[in-house]
Amino acid sequence: MDKNRWTALVGLLWLCLLQAAAQGQWTLSGFVKDIHGNPVSAAAVAIQGTAAGTYTDNHGAYTLRLAPGTHRVTVT
Repeated sequence: MDKNRWTALVGLLWLCLLQAAAQGQWTLSGFVKDIHGNPVSAAAVAIQGTAAGTYTDNHGAYTLRLAPGTHRVTVT
């Protein structure tokens, strides 16, 4: 990747982080996999003590919008 693309990518990342911080929300995302490394679809991903939660997609991916702070994630 050339220097101009790298600079643009880093700049875009910072803008996204600043926007999230200004809105008072952060994005938590990841993947749920089984013990063999295979994606788990339709797994429930929740934040304890809140109404925040979602389900994984066919690739085991999930994304949640959260307020800043410390959270406990559960997967079932």
